[in-house]
Amino acid sequence: EYISAFHRLLKSGGVWINLGPLTYHWQASQSKLGTSIAEDSRFGESLELSLSEILHVSRSLGFQLVKGPHRQVCRYACDESTMRPTIYNASYFVMRKK
Repeated sequence: EYISAFHRLLKSGGVWINLGPLTYHWQASQSKLGTSIAEDSRFGESLELSLSEILHVSRSLGFQLVKGPHRQVCRYACDESTMRPTIYNASYFVMRKK
């Protein structure tokens, strides 16, 4: 759904630059008993695509890969004084709408 939105919003020749982890908002959370709970009705409809699947779908919708893909280590909301920084192995690529 979001790849289609990028395609719809960009003009022909427009560029989509992606730098981010492949984490998905609609993942289930854990209850206190350790069982999975879907907190949103859209959870059951959620598709969690791999990087190769994202690239394949993007190409099929009319995007052309311009750069990448490669992985980029990115810090997120890190406090340098703590011993527990959040670090993502983010996916970087650039697509152009045909």
